[in-house]
Amino acid sequence: SLQDQGRQQHGQQQEQSPADSSEPGAACRICYGEEGDGRPLVSPCACRGSSQWAHFECLDGMAASRTEFAWVCPTCGQTYVGRIAVDLARSALARFRREGRSEREVLAARERLTLALFQHGDFAEAAELQRGTYDILVQRYGTEHPETVRLAANLAGILEIQGDVAGAAALQRSAYEAHQRVFGPEHPETLVMASYL
Repeated sequence: SLQDQGRQQHGQQQEQSPADSSEPGAACRICYGEEGDGRPLVSPCACRGSSQWAHFECLDGMAASRTEFAWVCPTCGQTYVGRIAVDLARSALARFRREGRSEREVLAARERLTLALFQHGDFAEAAELQRGTYDILVQRYGTEHPETVRLAANLAGILEIQGDVAGAAALQRSAYEAHQRVFGPEHPETLVMASYL
């Protein structure tokens, strides 16, 4: 769940935040250009050596050609971290909207941005975006659709971390009760949801 991913990775993000280049002669692994002209080199993932550095614009260009590159480094396979993850996810969402992508793709991009914001510690924006996605799903599918229930639980996790314990508890209880009705009280995911109460 978003709660578990965020809790697990938030501490790591503080240590692994992308760094700006300070190495002389460092070059972008995509265009081979150097830092300059307002185009800093960043280290967005676990790659090291000559593959460590890239311009944001180059990463975003790759993501425009293959969607999965907006989330994961094609070289090391690590999900992008820190501010770069947020910026790439934000750019992907804007691109999906401009291109008229399907609602499912736009909702998935919203979730990716929510996760990146959450992991970066931007809880207020993550909660606002997740609430908007939740409202869309409630309108389209109702409160008992599996995706709506999952998103409600994720939103509850964000609210809890923000300090809105009462709001989180109410949403979590609602999600748990809906999950019980849809999947039954002994379903593994229902039991996981019960552990968050």
